[in-house]
Amino acid sequence: MGEYDLVNRKVTITHVFPNNDRLVCVSTAAGLSSAFDGRNGGRDSRSKKTNANMLVGDYIMEAKNLPPMEQVFLLLSVLVSFGDFASDLVVVYSFYDEGKTFLLLSSALFIVMVAMYTVVLLWTNGRRGSALLQICQLAPVVDAYHLIRTGRVPNVQVMIGHNSPMVGLFSVHRLKLMEALFESIPQAVLQMAVGLANGFTTVLLLSVGMSWFSLVTSLVLSDRREVKYHALASQKRAVTLPWRSVEAFAIVLFRLVDAA
Repeated sequence: MGEYDLVNRKVTITHVFPNNDRLVCVSTAAGLSSAFDGRNGGRDSRSKKTNANMLVGDYIMEAKNLPPMEQVFLLLSVLVSFGDFASDLVVVYSFYDEGKTFLLLSSALFIVMVAMYTVVLLWTNGRRGSALLQICQLAPVVDAYHLIRTGRVPNVQVMIGHNSPMVGLFSVHRLKLMEALFESIPQAVLQMAVGLANGFTTVLLLSVGMSWFSLVTSLVLSDRREVKYHALASQKRAVTLPWRSVEAFAIVLFRLVDAA
């Protein structure tokens, strides 16, 4: 849908996603018309190849999609994921310090592979600044900060017709889930094997615990998101899942047992 400010000669295009989040693109009227012959106007101007199918604007989250308790859990989960990443780096250094070359390379490989994949994923979705932050696993932390503080992520590029862009809650959930499945689990298995064979150090215990906690929070967030999107698809309406409900408690309990 569009809004027109004839006095200031501005055009606002708002793309509404299925969960009622919005992408708001503001352009001058002249700039908007010029987008169709290769110049900028609310669309990506960096290459003529993508002008015709890319919108650029502020991603604004529907307030009810992130109530206060959801904000607390989201912040906790992204900080846990970053803590897990930091503890894995400490373990990698300990392997290097002890001269355990095979364990060093194995552990470092998990970190590098996940970092490369998520960086490329963000980069190809037009989020180049976030891609650079993701080298240090900071993209979910920054996104969560923007969502909690302002409810929006600025300067986002979205492919026209793409209803699940790598931005907002979807981006945080997807990045966390990939980090948990492809880094936290392999690292925890490797570190537990080392601990059982040689004895657990404080660093190993901390890293295994952080990996387990990161996996649990990522799976809980993913489950809650799937419940909401299932309701959107089947009932055509947005639903909330209170944290004090039996269903929410059951999800957390199941994932605690499942991860263990």
